[in-house]
Amino acid sequence: MDGSSKNFIIVNINFFQFAILIAACPLITLFICIFISIYFHSETSTLTHCKVKNILPSLSAAFGDENPEKFIWQIGVAFHLGPRLYVGYLYKGLYNSLLQEKYYTPSKIISKHYYYTNICRLATYLYFQEIISLSILTYISSSDDFMIHAASFTVFIISSIIYMKMSCIIFSHYTSLFSLNKNHALSLKLKRKISNSIIVIIILAAYLYRRHNTFCEPYVYSLFALSEYTFVILNIIFHGLAILDFDSYCVSFLPSHEISVLHRV
Repeated sequence: MDGSSKNFIIVNINFFQFAILIAACPLITLFICIFISIYFHSETSTLTHCKVKNILPSLSAAFGDENPEKFIWQIGVAFHLGPRLYVGYLYKGLYNSLLQEKYYTPSKIISKHYYYTNICRLATYLYFQEIISLSILTYISSSDDFMIHAASFTVFIISSIIYMKMSCIIFSHYTSLFSLNKNHALSLKLKRKISNSIIVIIILAAYLYRRHNTFCEPYVYSLFALSEYTFVILNIIFHGLAILDFDSYCVSFLPSHEISVLHRV
């Protein structure tokens, strides 16, 4: 960015602050909506076809059926969508830059390079698909259109899990060739643990949901809801690790006729 452009910067924050703001929107609204749903709408939000005792609402019940929860969640998601899309653009550049480094043994690596380049493209696609599906299931609740909501939720989960694994593959491939910096190495370590934990949580949630529908036991649906909360929180933390991936950057917001830029501190 040239000197003349710097004169037009209206907000300049480091990426840590930027990422915290992105993660805080859905995380804070998640807890607010669950609290309101339990405190004010506990009878309706925890009611299922089994009509057994439960204490926690599912995500669909906490976000999509009652106001003000539904409105609060939609506002929280809306505020973080733009920055999330921008971070996706940054990851696209980061993944490409990792795989465009000069290899010391091209004869051994060149055959794999095309494969990992496609992995980067697919990871980028899945990142944006996850955001789109999140938007759809947020603004079309199960009570509005159950099929669209359920399909969007399924796509969101699948996109999320596959993207997480591909992100780990990309960083793992790079570290097999070169040494990652300290923050990238820590990010990769945490991403592996989170992605593995999320797979376990999804399997547990599916088991609890099936058990609830089959046996109609008290509190099983609450355990299913708790597993849903855990999945969302881990998902937010995973994407929040962008703090480590872009630790040496800051974000500059420019007037409307300029684009926002990211540059090294």
